[in-house]
Amino acid sequence: MKLSDPKSLLAFMIVVGAFAILGMYVYQGKAPDAVIASILSGALVGVVGFYFGHQNGTVSALASTATQLASQAIEKQRTAPITIPVTVTPVVPPVTGPPTAAAG
Repeated sequence: MKLSDPKSLLAFMIVVGAFAILGMYVYQGKAPDAVIASILSGALVGVVGFYFGHQNGTVSALASTATQLASQAIEKQRTAPITIPVTVTPVVPPVTGPPTAAAG
């Protein structure tokens, strides 16, 4: 995270500010009101969504691409005939008895 980028600087200030406000409540031993808690959680959710939203989109795109590739591979496997080279060798049974006399 580069703090020279205005968006990153704003996100950093939001996170630090939210935790500073929560820290004041913890120091006083109180719980924040529902309105304060919802504002702080909304701000933190926005920052997290900003920084990790692009990764979520990237993961979704990769999953979609992997599904398409797997579907194409399965379809290609179904349509392509499998050819296995086969060699046929004739087997001649051995002669098992006395030779026969030739007619003549």
